[in-house]
Amino acid sequence: MQVRYLFEFFKLPKLLITIASILILYLLFELVNDKSLAAAVVQVVFLLSFLAYWFFVYRKEVKLNVDADKRFLLHEQLRTWKNAPLIFAALSPGMINAISKLFEMQDKFIFFNYLNASVLVALFIALYGILAIVTGIYMPRRIKDDFLSEFSQFVKA
Repeated sequence: MQVRYLFEFFKLPKLLITIASILILYLLFELVNDKSLAAAVVQVVFLLSFLAYWFFVYRKEVKLNVDADKRFLLHEQLRTWKNAPLIFAALSPGMINAISKLFEMQDKFIFFNYLNASVLVALFIALYGILAIVTGIYMPRRIKDDFLSEFSQFVKA
């Protein structure tokens, strides 16, 4: 079920936005002198804006009150996935550290003669952002919509 939601997210407009974000990040990394700092700033800005949206807007949006004596698989999935941004918040410092190490070692390995480190980092950051949005926002919203369409009689007002 979760894989189906993941593939439903990736339609043509979102693929184009993904490609555009990778290109913008690549250009940013090529224009700045301190690439590690730029990557860290991009990550922190994304994480803070994502967590602010999740904390102030989204948690209220996906809240679902179900009768206490009933248990549903979709409701359990919603409870599991609605806190996924906290996982990404916990992993973000490690991601920032890994990206800075990647920029530091780009001159030491022959692998980076064939693949630009800026492209690789832009791809990692874009994929990290997409995974955060899909698992933290899209999937819980989609699970809630499916639950409401199938079991609306069990939802408390």
